[in-house]
Amino acid sequence: MNAQTKRGPGSAAPAVLLALALAARPLLATAMLGEGRPLAAAQETAQHPAISPDGAKLAFVAERDGCDNLFIAPLAGGEPTPLTHETRAGVQISTPRWSPGGDYLVYASNKGPSGRLALWLIGADGKRDEALTKGPGVDWMPSWGGDGHAIAFVSDRDGGDALYTIAPDGGNLKRLAEMTYEPAVSPDGRLIAAYRVQATGADGLYLLAADGSGQPRLLLEGGRMPAWTPDGRAVVAVKTDAAGSRLWRVDVASGAAQPLSGPLAGLAWPSVGRGGAVAYEARPQGRKQLFVAEVANVQPVAAIL
Repeated sequence: MNAQTKRGPGSAAPAVLLALALAARPLLATAMLGEGRPLAAAQETAQHPAISPDGAKLAFVAERDGCDNLFIAPLAGGEPTPLTHETRAGVQISTPRWSPGGDYLVYASNKGPSGRLALWLIGADGKRDEALTKGPGVDWMPSWGGDGHAIAFVSDRDGGDALYTIAPDGGNLKRLAEMTYEPAVSPDGRLIAAYRVQATGADGLYLLAADGSGQPRLLLEGGRMPAWTPDGRAVVAVKTDAAGSRLWRVDVASGAAQPLSGPLAGLAWPSVGRGGAVAYEARPQGRKQLFVAEVANVQPVAAIL
């Protein structure tokens, strides 16, 4: 992979960017998801949704005029709050992920002096925006789960892409597995679901022990961009096959998998919240937009963007 394109499959906007009138919007049938109902100007995009641990807020990245910024908005409706205030064209921000307590987020950005993607920590109030990683190579695709003591991420710092964990204070760096991407740490911190590229065997969604022990277990062939359910019993992921890109739910204990949605153009980065909400990114009209759906009936509550 080219270091300059490692955004993780990665942006500023005023309040008009995110109306988030979820409660006021009519329900849309699953078949309507491909069309979408954008609520922002065509030049604005939103991506990489992340529902907060309490299920009340949504973090996301929005892009306008060539640079990215990080926002938070109430999931139930309300105005977005910018956490970053980048104005430099070419700045990339991607894959924000909440701390287990909901008071911080970790994300990847190239806004530091090196111009390489690194991990950054920022308070949910927008304070203490600091680089977590500053070492050689490119660091991206973070995930923060469990008891909050470790953040999983992908890096090429040792010459090849690999999965690592690091403490929130920058210490205790561990290398876990090669050619492993898009990690999602389980709610109890014991497992990491991630997309693995295999030299032999099937590429797809695997489960790995967070301490690096044992062998990875295939969970969903072709599965990518996993997100855990809050109870830790299942993983929601994106799988693309002859039918198109769909959301799938996989039971961790049994491995039983079932589709949660029909085909969606540009489907990416699901995030599962308490109460059955799933946020995800799609491109029904050629640009990245965010949607929220209910797991129970897989009907979108509204198009966020």
